Amino acid sequence: PTLRVNGKLLAPNGHAGRGGISWTLPRASRYDQIALSSAPGAKPTQVLLIDEGALPESAVTSGGQGLRISREWLHQDGTPVDLANINLGQIIYARVSIENHGNKAVPNSAVVDRFPAGLEIENASLGHSIRPSWVNPKDAWSVEHMNIRDDRVEAFGTLRANTTHRLVYALRAVTAGHFKVPTASAEAMYNPEIWSRQAGTLAVVKSPWASGEKVITQ
Repeated sequence: PTLRVNGKLLAPNGHAGRGGISWTLPRASRYDQIALSSAPGAKPTQVLLIDEGALPESAVTSGGQGLRISREWLHQDGTPVDLANINLGQIIYARVSIENHGNKAVPNSAVVDRFPAGLEIENASLGHSIRPSWVNPKDAWSVEHMNIRDDRVEAFGTLRANTTHRLVYALRAVTAGHFKVPTASAEAMYNPEIWSRQAGTLAVVKSPWASGEKVITQ
């Protein structure tokens, strides 16, 4: 087979095994025409296309249907956190509320709360289990499964009818800088018509070095 890019023959850059060959074409989207062809009478050709890249930033739909998700950032005493003024090393709490305002339970629900790169979760399974006084255990969502990752918390379970369920977890500011706060979302995994998404925002983690303060380490 041969590969032509805007009419010009492109030489292969490697072999893919079993007699196959491969091409690498950086920034392929800038070309008007990419054509792969085989010689007449050649055996059928199998093609594996690997496309890597980043989509341009676009508006993410927020709102929802059947569910409502909201996220708060709170201090230990329950007062709101100013996301534009987070101190390096500070611990803050994320409180995610998922409301099922329908008359039927929503089984197989997935809730994904993504947090900015400057924050790191304080894993309760590693002993970081300090519970603020404003946490009401009766409101806690009895999840069936939970994944804790570097950039998100994923929780799965049933959302009871006419009930607000809550997830609370601690985060520590570990990197100074300006960060985008991704969205938080909830959905019925087998019913795409039931969903909710809260739009993201911005967060700023400040370090004492940026303000010219002298830091003494021991």
